[in-house]
Amino acid sequence: PEIHQSFAFIYSVEDPGKGGVNSGTGVQVMGPEDGYVVQFSTRTDIFWGSESELALGASFQPRSDAMKAKLKRDDRPLLSPRQMVDESTFNALTRYGFQ
Repeated sequence: PEIHQSFAFIYSVEDPGKGGVNSGTGVQVMGPEDGYVVQFSTRTDIFWGSESELALGASFQPRSDAMKAKLKRDDRPLLSPRQMVDESTFNALTRYGFQ
């Protein structure tokens, strides 16, 4: 980005836990020159947020099981992140998502 250019990040969890037609998790990013990116899923269980610090995320599309099988925590395969993880772990586990 150039100087004096703005970005906006909008995260939403809509009608969580209900599983209705209005339920979902989304992220929108608005950038310079009317740039706009959106990702949305009708699932709300993919969203996580920390109770003790400013941290949140969601995995819209996890990577294949083959990649996940290589990553382990406490001798168990690590699935989609449910807490902040380092960038390389996040990228290995998540094809589309945010944290």
